[in-house]
Amino acid sequence: MRPRLAWIIYRKELLDSLRDRRTLVMMLGIPVLLYPMLMMGMAKLQESQSEAREARRSVVAVWGRMPDTLEARLRGNAKLELKVDLDYPAALRSEVAAGRVLPPEVKPGKNPAETSVTRAARQVTLDRRADAVLLVWPDMDAARRDNGQGTVSVLFDSVRPDSGKARERLTDEIQEWRRSELSERERTMRLPPGFTRAVEILSENVAAPQRKSGMLLGTMLCAMLLLMSAMGGFYTAIDQTAGEKERGTMQTLLCAPLRSTEIIAGKFLAVCTVSLAASAANLISMSLTAGRIANGIPGVELKMTWSVFALALVAMIPIAFTLSGLYLAVAAFARDFKEGQNLLAPVMTLIILPVFALMNPSVELSRTTAFIPVVNLGLLVKALFLGEAKADLVFLALLSSAAYATLAILLAARVFERETVMLGGREQIRGLLDFSASRGGVPSAAWSLTMFCIVLVANFYGQLALVNHGVLVLLAVVFVAFFLAPPVAATALMRFSWRDTFQLRPLSGRGVAASVVLGLSAWTVAAGVFFRILPPPESLRKALEEVLMIRDASVPLGLLLFLAAVQPAICEEALFRGFIQTGLRGAGKWAAIGVTALLFALAHGSLHRMPPTLFLGLVIGYAVWQTRSILAGVIIHGLNNGLALWLAREGGSAAGDAVLPWRWTLAGVVLVACGLGMLWRIDSTGSTHNRESAG
Repeated sequence: MRPRLAWIIYRKELLDSLRDRRTLVMMLGIPVLLYPMLMMGMAKLQESQSEAREARRSVVAVWGRMPDTLEARLRGNAKLELKVDLDYPAALRSEVAAGRVLPPEVKPGKNPAETSVTRAARQVTLDRRADAVLLVWPDMDAARRDNGQGTVSVLFDSVRPDSGKARERLTDEIQEWRRSELSERERTMRLPPGFTRAVEILSENVAAPQRKSGMLLGTMLCAMLLLMSAMGGFYTAIDQTAGEKERGTMQTLLCAPLRSTEIIAGKFLAVCTVSLAASAANLISMSLTAGRIANGIPGVELKMTWSVFALALVAMIPIAFTLSGLYLAVAAFARDFKEGQNLLAPVMTLIILPVFALMNPSVELSRTTAFIPVVNLGLLVKALFLGEAKADLVFLALLSSAAYATLAILLAARVFERETVMLGGREQIRGLLDFSASRGGVPSAAWSLTMFCIVLVANFYGQLALVNHGVLVLLAVVFVAFFLAPPVAATALMRFSWRDTFQLRPLSGRGVAASVVLGLSAWTVAAGVFFRILPPPESLRKALEEVLMIRDASVPLGLLLFLAAVQPAICEEALFRGFIQTGLRGAGKWAAIGVTALLFALAHGSLHRMPPTLFLGLVIGYAVWQTRSILAGVIIHGLNNGLALWLAREGGSAAGDAVLPWRWTLAGVVLVACGLGMLWRIDSTGSTHNRESAG
């Protein structure tokens, strides 16, 4: 080898690389900015989580009789909320009082044997009814009377940071109480300091071994799983776009008798398949490896069922959809494979940055984190590993992820429709924002789905920003700002037809009568049929009471009816039966009505409210389609909400607190059938059918 020539080649290649600004950005710019931002972000997240945990009151279930001085001290701590005998099983109470259940024998380096106390306390903390359990054993009274040593147990769940905080607060207060008791005892008996002990504080971690190992698996391996899954479709997307341009096969594909939607569908499914295969392989491999390692560690148990694996893989599907659509949309702008890598590398970096939040044990799946892209599904997988995945949160996480995936797919479809991009032109990404529309037109199906996704996400974050301003402000702002304003703004900017987009037509007398009948009777089907099949949980009832201010007599009923009945009827109908259903009319009558009703039900964000809301959406959609007037939807929606709210206010509880009797249910079903029959006699142009002459 000739070193001089090798040096010349080295200098030439190095200079070529340094002349490429994108290479410099990837090599120097991103690392210089990335790691400080990452560290500051994680530190800020940790700080905010710690502050929130410090500000939150710890709920403590107290089992057994506390000494008066101890109770006074604990109740004097503003950060502790005591709930005496909360979920204290009667059988366990009898066993403890009879001495058949004794305090555990604690040995250094070993976990105490599991008892009925451990199992009962574990259930309380798992249900989030309390953060910790304070068990005062029966020997406490005798110990204080005879100057002996009593026993208390602080039972907590190490997997939950809030539970650990409750244990810390309880232990500190009990230790301070013990010092005061010792000082009083030593002073009374004239004993030297430190001679007595007074009380033994036992601290027991009630988290099951499987949850402890599940926490480790969910915290560390979920982040790795998402990182590896993000890499799965990376090169496939580049190869199917920029790679084909470089090989010259993209032009051949575009010349074939194929539609752009068929091309994007095939490529999208291929990238998704590769991404999901990578997810499945990583999930199985990492879980088996972690299980093998965990089995060799004393006290660690890892038992993962195939159902958990299957659910975790299902949770990865929306991520695969989102990343595949985004990768294809961005990579399509590249002219060769190298440029595709340069374009997608920053995108993937921005995608995986939030994944590091999964490594914080205190970050859990909640109504807030369920709407954070990518992170929400990582937290969902972690919750599955822990066995703590709640149905409502799973629903919200999958719903928001489906919205993000839809936006990514629509973006990719928009790119593939532009031949200048697919043929290797220099068109910029800002060209995608050219949604030109002719005056007098109506939204397309893509516009309808995009609007739903925008409203869904904007509504969630808007409510989050307004949550501290009170319920009245929340109701007054949310519907107008997040349901009505977006479709109105889109119609104005795109110059769609106001009359056709929002179905702004007068309503005939028959249409008014049918709408009134349906508005007064539709709620009976929900209260009498759906609540029998899927009874709403107590938590949902209480949440509805709080939002609708059922028990707040200071709020006038008229104001409440306007904010929670009239306003939602106008704003939601303008969005769903106006903008969205109009955009879906090209799919056919029943497809447009059904899809719009489904989106209407999904927007209410609760599994338990989905069946009645879906039914109401179908009824309203049919009424608006037959009458071609949004007024039919507003009347049905407003009467349904107003009547249900008035009945709930008069009864003092949220709707659905009691199942409607069958006789009222059957009467309501008959009225609904009559209302639908009246609508059936109105054709889609709003005129009444003449069945005899037509025959």
